[in-house]
Amino acid sequence: MIDLKETKRIKDALQQEPQKFQKIIEDTFLAICITSKEANFVAVNSNYEKLYGYRREDLIGNSFTIVVPMENRKDLKLYHDRFFVDKYEILRKWQVQGSDGRIIDIFADAGYNDKINGAPHKITLVQAL
Repeated sequence: MIDLKETKRIKDALQQEPQKFQKIIEDTFLAICITSKEANFVAVNSNYEKLYGYRREDLIGNSFTIVVPMENRKDLKLYHDRFFVDKYEILRKWQVQGSDGRIIDIFADAGYNDKINGAPHKITLVQAL
């Protein structure tokens, strides 16, 4: 299970000081990514890089589906699109894929933020199981 006190702390901090988003997401033990409405990575923290085995430069600007097993990419893209309608996602366990192809079990929470760079974003907070 993911640490819900920590996810709330981060989501609240991002609402209060969205201009400091990179510092806020670095200051935690959770792996975090921020994606745009178009489903592209906008930011990741160091823990996200370590968990998935990607460098930040390999992710920023690319689709988040790079970390999703091929057979789940279409469904997860649809879930991502739906998130921007509902502005809410159920906490749940997922299987993701590292840069080396290994499957990683995670628990993820998500938050909506429309203050980062003045546009809607999805904040995904991840803890490996």
